[in-house]
Amino acid sequence: MQNHLFLIQAHAQPELVSQIVDALDAPNHFFMIHIDRKHRDLLRNKALQTLARCPHCRVLSLRKVNWGGASQCYTTLDMMRLAMQEEVKFDWFHLVSGNDFPTQSNIRFDRYFETAGYKAYLSFDAEKNYQEFMMERLMCYHFNDWRNMRGYLKGQKFLRFQRSLYAHGIRLRKPLDMAFYKGSNWFSCDGDIAAYMVEYCASHKAYVRRFRLTRSADEMFFHILIMNSPFAQNVHRGNLRFDSWKPTYPGETLPRVLTERDYQTLMDRPWFFFCRKVDFEKSKTLIDLLRNHMNAGLEDGA
Repeated sequence: MQNHLFLIQAHAQPELVSQIVDALDAPNHFFMIHIDRKHRDLLRNKALQTLARCPHCRVLSLRKVNWGGASQCYTTLDMMRLAMQEEVKFDWFHLVSGNDFPTQSNIRFDRYFETAGYKAYLSFDAEKNYQEFMMERLMCYHFNDWRNMRGYLKGQKFLRFQRSLYAHGIRLRKPLDMAFYKGSNWFSCDGDIAAYMVEYCASHKAYVRRFRLTRSADEMFFHILIMNSPFAQNVHRGNLRFDSWKPTYPGETLPRVLTERDYQTLMDRPWFFFCRKVDFEKSKTLIDLLRNHMNAGLEDGA
């Protein structure tokens, strides 16, 4: 039986995190939960304190994690590095947020990865957009690890200034000497790739530092690393996670929060093993439906 480690990064709704762990609970499933240091008060929450006492669960608060910053990449690396020090050998690593809920039974989940023909599951954006994304996010300076720059007017003006310099042939940052890739920051990989990434970053500090003062580093860091590794041919282009970027009303935050109206869509797509985003209150009925579906799968042995 293979061992799975779920790396959960959360900053809110500890009761939902507890429900996620409960749904995934199995003898060969282990959990490492990171709470954003900006929200360390959550560590006093009863649900998280209960999880911290579970033998298969470890609750951490190592870093402040800011939207769009490199801190999420570094947090993931920290968690993988700690996992390598555990006595248990983990066959698979699954990076999920505190708003990702499982959609299939643990039996089906385990069977899928036992027969997996790939060593990593990543989603990728269209390559036609790579050049623009690389120019804006990787080659320009951003300050998201210092503050949330989303909608910050001065940050937008500074970005336009940098782009104007590039248009005149003035380069501010050295490009990476690696092929560029980009996609969703949530992924799954086997123990070989996790060990490779930890070892590579330990011996290539410049690669790790290069993502400081970038934007959305979490959507590039691991994609570039894995796709420029000896494992590139064993990557599945799809991260096995369902999300929806189609708003149901103007101005809706995306990816949108899923509700019971999305349940049938999930049932029609059994190749997804997680769905996001879910909310402790708004997705309550959906969570109940998914739990019933998962429990039925356990009873049927599938």
